[in-house]
Amino acid sequence: MVGTVPAPPYPLAQRVSVMDSKIAAKWVAALRSGHYVQAKGTLRGPANEDPGAVGHCCLGVLCDLHKEFIESQVGVGGVVDWLPNAHNEPGVTRVCAYRCGAFQAEGVLPVPVREWAGLGSINPSAGGNYLTELNDGCQSFDQIASFIEANVERL
Repeated sequence: MVGTVPAPPYPLAQRVSVMDSKIAAKWVAALRSGHYVQAKGTLRGPANEDPGAVGHCCLGVLCDLHKEFIESQVGVGGVVDWLPNAHNEPGVTRVCAYRCGAFQAEGVLPVPVREWAGLGSINPSAGGNYLTELNDGCQSFDQIASFIEANVERL
């Protein structure tokens, strides 16, 4: 039929774009660089192995790359930033929320980061495996980087 749009091979709510391959390559390189220490349960907070050190989850690493990109385009000036402990929990020193303009997130990607990277969701997944679950489970950054490489078009 003329004018009929075929149904997509995926749910519209989950898949609206394909991840930018250059950003994916930078993300994978950052995860493998040794520059980031892994954290669980927050974009940025106490490191798994050394709670006194600041760590990032795999999505927090992507937020950090986004922050670097935005600051390289518009300069440093509060457009994007890591926010202090949003819940004001006593004794907790983690920096857990990433702010980008009016958007803010603690455990998943803020919408502008998802859009910048071309990801299909604020909690990217492929084959039923969510990156947050891989990170907070027992997967290392190197294993997560391999998963991203293998599934870049499905995230």
